[in-house]
Amino acid sequence: MSDKIREERLFQAMKQKHIGLGTDDTSRDEWLTQVHRDTYNSLLGHSALLQYAALSGPTRNKAETRLAMVSRMCGGPATRRAPA
Repeated sequence: MSDKIREERLFQAMKQKHIGLGTDDTSRDEWLTQVHRDTYNSLLGHSALLQYAALSGPTRNKAETRLAMVSRMCGGPATRRAPA
């Protein structure tokens, strides 16, 4: 029983520390948006990863790649379209 309580406390502490984990009310789309934003943030924070993304993408410039990633990070979550 104490293991369950300890694990629950650890999970609550991790949820407070890492916002991207979400809550019980977090929808799948909100969670995916957080994951995408965290990924872009990590790529922007590491120069080597940003260079790799710049070389593998349509733009060959780090500054253009950084600007494109920042613009993708900003804004609300993508809205789903109804299936046709």
